[in-house]
Amino acid sequence: RGVYCQVKHFAVNDAETNRSGVCTWLTEQSLREIYLKPFEITVKEGETMGMMSSFNRTGCVWSSAQNGLVNVILRDEIGFNGIIITDMADANGTMYMTVTDGLMAGTDLWLSSGKDHSFTQYRDNATIVRAMREATKRVLYNVCNYSAAMNGFSETTRVIRVYTWVE
Repeated sequence: RGVYCQVKHFAVNDAETNRSGVCTWLTEQSLREIYLKPFEITVKEGETMGMMSSFNRTGCVWSSAQNGLVNVILRDEIGFNGIIITDMADANGTMYMTVTDGLMAGTDLWLSSGKDHSFTQYRDNATIVRAMREATKRVLYNVCNYSAAMNGFSETTRVIRVYTWVE
């Protein structure tokens, strides 16, 4: 309780070797009966609030940008109410894993090596801004309601910065 375990890799991740950019082709029946069942169990029985997406593509679309997979099945049908983070989104030249595509499909956070993911160019794009607000809402809701981050905090709590140096 109070700690996020990122269940990974959602979804249809069959390999760890040379997995960047793999396109997985399957029927909806095999997707639901084989691949999604373990994730459904972790959400419904384990009450997980963290999910990590995978490098692979389901069909031709990156799994984190797959609206039907993320929003329709995971969030709406299975009832996942938590945070979705990408796998290392800018590793190995994975140009197909774009922030805007993932954001539009319901992905909330990006595991990144520091690549600039500036949204300045989308400042006037109402669709992207709305998707960012929804992702921010999900992250803040989960931090406030399901993590230990807020334990002991109240409206009168005063937060100070503490800097730690490790040599």
